[in-house]
Amino acid sequence: MLETLRIQNYALIDALELEFPEGFTAMTGETGAGKSIIVGALNLVLGARASSDAVREGAKRAKVDAVFRVAQPSKRLAAMLREHDIELEDHELLVSRVVTADGRSRAYAAGNLVPVGVLAQIGDELVDMHGQHEHQSLLKTDRQLELLDGFAGTEDAAAAVADRVRQLRETERAIADLETHDRERERRLEFLRFELGEIDSANLEPGEEDELKTRRTLIANAEQVVSLTSEAYTALYESDGAAAIDGVDTALRALGELAHIDPRLKDAESRLETVRSELDDLARDVQAYATDTDFDPAELDTLNERHRD
Repeated sequence: MLETLRIQNYALIDALELEFPEGFTAMTGETGAGKSIIVGALNLVLGARASSDAVREGAKRAKVDAVFRVAQPSKRLAAMLREHDIELEDHELLVSRVVTADGRSRAYAAGNLVPVGVLAQIGDELVDMHGQHEHQSLLKTDRQLELLDGFAGTEDAAAAVADRVRQLRETERAIADLETHDRERERRLEFLRFELGEIDSANLEPGEEDELKTRRTLIANAEQVVSLTSEAYTALYESDGAAAIDGVDTALRALGELAHIDPRLKDAESRLETVRSELDDLARDVQAYATDTDFDPAELDTLNERHRD
């Protein structure tokens, strides 16, 4: 039962504390005396929607506290209190609601900050507001079933059935999840089969990508390759009077004559002959490269397509 209702800075009320003794209590008064404000304050502490209009003009916040004596909580209320770690103190439960002037709201139960919805659930178990349907629990199907089970003495059986139904629903969800997983797995397998088929049909070879990149770069720069190859060969072998091979031949003749004069230069002459031979081979390799290099413009398109695959 409701024992105490404290109201601070709510609507027109500055501060008010009401004590409700056991038994029937009636509040009477003329229209406009403030009865509906008290009812509104009780509604607020039981989870009704809050707004800044609830705060008394000039105040920073409104606060409503309600103290309930709960000698024997119902199974539903006891479960709710356990779920939210709310403990009764000497069979009393204090619930509070604070609304600030900017419309923000806070709800408390037994000193703990709780969602406003929890106050509404507690109010459904403790209070029936006749004339205001928000808390008429007798109109709710689950409350009617609870009363019927209590009257018939079938509460334990109803709880057992509810537990079996819960297990059934969990099993149904688990089956649905497994079926969904199977479908997703099959779609994934189908996609991987398709990808594997694409890879197999591409006939890829180890190291092929590097070779494709090299060949594609070569063809893309074909004009520059031809130009540089010709320039290198000319510098080595064909430049009139300035070819590298000509310079080496001139030096080699001079060293030969010097070696006749001074045998100590014979080794230098031999080393230069080796250089001359290497230079000649190098020039022939460059010439062969230029001769063997064949660029087909259509091949570039083929390589690009192959690289994308």
